[in-house]
Amino acid sequence: MTEEKPIIKIEEQNDKKGVCYISNVPPQMPIIKIRELLQPYGIERVYFKSKGSGNNRSYSEGWVEFKDKKIAKMAALSLNGTNIIQKKHKQLSDYMWSIKYLTGFKWDDLNENFNYERRLQKKKLDLEINQSKKEHEFYLEKTIKKVKQQ
Repeated sequence: MTEEKPIIKIEEQNDKKGVCYISNVPPQMPIIKIRELLQPYGIERVYFKSKGSGNNRSYSEGWVEFKDKKIAKMAALSLNGTNIIQKKHKQLSDYMWSIKYLTGFKWDDLNENFNYERRLQKKKLDLEINQSKKEHEFYLEKTIKKVKQQ
């Protein structure tokens, strides 16, 4: 019986937490700076993912978990569309927050999605490796036949 109480408390704490999605994070803004700007709202965790590849890697997207979903909703409503940095003549002063509260979304959902993407990426890579091995074996086989014929 005593073991069930901590599990219930953790689930209740997770029900109180809220997750917001941030799109179009300035490329030169470090995650530490975003943590610093959102810390007054009581954030728990942050995760950022690059969009695109190569030269098109100019923006990132991210998720932020807040300790309280009411505060997460309030933060999203009050920050969305406002300048990230309020001081003029700063490098990031032209960028605006694009933040949205994700109703019913939990951090575990995010982890589950990323794990699925990793598994999918691994399967694709395995398929490419197998295809490459088959092509290599085929090429060797044809080469050996030609050498034997000469």
